Amino acid sequence: MTEESPVKPVDTAAAEKPEKPAKAEKPAKAPKVEQLVYALYRVSRCHGCDRKLEKGEIVKLEQGLEEQRAFCSKCAGLEGLEILPSGNAKITRLVKKYSQKCFIVMRWSEVWKTYERQGLYVEPQAIAQARSELAAGSAKVSK
Repeated sequence: MTEESPVKPVDTAAAEKPEKPAKAEKPAKAPKVEQLVYALYRVSRCHGCDRKLEKGEIVKLEQGLEEQRAFCSKCAGLEGLEILPSGNAKITRLVKKYSQKCFIVMRWSEVWKTYERQGLYVEPQAIAQARSELAAGSAKVSK
């Protein structure tokens, strides 16, 4: 007597499912690298012009061979820019859109022992344009 196996033979034609057409892959966007500038938390000197830098001034740091070097706004090519304090997401998005130069302002926190974001360092005309656009938008809503 032969026993039949309880396992059914697999039908290979039915097992092969039609493959889904491959989706066209979107090219991956390169992440935008934000440039940083720092608000000084202690007095320092500019590495370019040897000018005394006061507490709170905006500087650009560059890594030297042995130490970090601080450059004032003039030496770093950041003249004419203004700080937009953080806190308003709408105006921040608009200012980033309108400004040709945009830097994130960081400041050292002695309490937390880390850098904290203070706002953006951008062109004044971009701030004015973003504020006027927000004002025009809110005027339309209120009518």
